[in-house]
Amino acid sequence: MNGLRILIVDDNDDSLYIVTLIFEEYQAKIKIAKSVDHAIQILEEWKPDVVISDIIMSGKDGYSLIRFIRHEEASFRDFLPAVALTSYVAPESFNTAIDAGFQ
Repeated sequence: MNGLRILIVDDNDDSLYIVTLIFEEYQAKIKIAKSVDHAIQILEEWKPDVVISDIIMSGKDGYSLIRFIRHEEASFRDFLPAVALTSYVAPESFNTAIDAGFQ
């Protein structure tokens, strides 16, 4: 993962800390955002290799972010892998995240 560019999006400081710690251990380049709006701002300035986003956040949620990302891809024809980070483990939650555009 050395040099992999990762955008981590979560409004929970503890989650941000642990996910960042894990990937920095493997020399990934990390940027963090505590909101969807902040993540969009980062995406406009920096090209990550992957996005890891919480689904349930105050304000706009992770589904809003993935809709923005997939809409932008349609304009630029550039795929950005996205991982959903959530505490919901029901099968329907998994299907909803996949249907929304997360991998």
